[in-house]
Amino acid sequence: MQTRSLIKFCTFALGLSWSTVTLAAATDNSEPKKNESKLSRADAKFVREAAEGAMIEVELGKIAAEKATHEQVKAFARQMQEDHGKANEELKMIAGNKGVELRQSLQEKHKRTVSRLSKLSGAEFDRQYIRLMVDDHKHDLEKFQREADKGNDPDIKQFASKQIPVLKKHLEMAQAVHRQVKASSKTSPVGGGLPHPSNLKTATYHSSFPRDTRSEAALAECCVASYRSANLSPDR
Repeated sequence: MQTRSLIKFCTFALGLSWSTVTLAAATDNSEPKKNESKLSRADAKFVREAAEGAMIEVELGKIAAEKATHEQVKAFARQMQEDHGKANEELKMIAGNKGVELRQSLQEKHKRTVSRLSKLSGAEFDRQYIRLMVDDHKHDLEKFQREADKGNDPDIKQFASKQIPVLKKHLEMAQAVHRQVKASSKTSPVGGGLPHPSNLKTATYHSSFPRDTRSEAALAECCVASYRSANLSPDR
């Protein structure tokens, strides 16, 4: 009698233990770990790089909106803040659903870029910033197009495809502003490079001749003559 009871008890305990193990395994399989990515290595890399790229675009946009002197550069910078900010918010949601952890701060190389541009001012800042934007958007377009064409995850591919027209528009804008900045940086329409007479007081001249043979008055007359020969008014 006691033997039968012992056998029944052992059978019951063994069954209960097996049920517990099975339930635990099912629970673990149905709920992947929070940090476990559901993406391929290539897709996960794209998501991280795209998020970091958007982060630096927004940060540089903030700086340019304050430091830029050219109005078109300021307008472009504000557009970068808005568009890349929206894209990054969408990407954060996708990354969370796919189990991809994103950086919360800029990488060191991006921090160095921010530091370098922050030290510039005036026209030099405008030139350096907009030139960087042209190069960055060319590079971004290549990465997004590659992901749209060859990515594995349909959600990531859709995100990349949706951003391609936006990036193309950004590149066109950056190239147009770059041309405007280059044009406005030219101090004189005369090919010889002589300054406009109105800028003579602030210009710095370097010459191997003695000072008294190249006075401001003589140089002013030379500049005025050059402008007149080009059918330009020195008062422009």
